[in-house]
Amino acid sequence: MALSAAEIRQIRERLEMTQQEFADRIHVTREAVAQWETDRCKPRGSAEFLIRQLSAEADIAASNSAKAPS
Repeated sequence: MALSAAEIRQIRERLEMTQQEFADRIHVTREAVAQWETDRCKPRGSAEFLIRQLSAEADIAASNSAKAPS
C-alpha cells in the first residue's frame, strides 16, 4: 500500500528533519518531498523503500528512548 501524504510528513517530522534533510537522506529533491507531502504525486521504487526504512528507524529510536531509565 502506498504511503499517504500525511504519513510521509509524520515520518519526516518524527525524525525532526526539514524537507531538504529528508530529501538528502533518500536521494531525491526537496521539491519531490514537497509534492509527496501535498499529495501531488507518490514516492515510488527505492524512494518509497527508503522512506519505510526511515520510518522503522524512527520507531526503534522512539521505543529505545521510552525504555531509557529516568
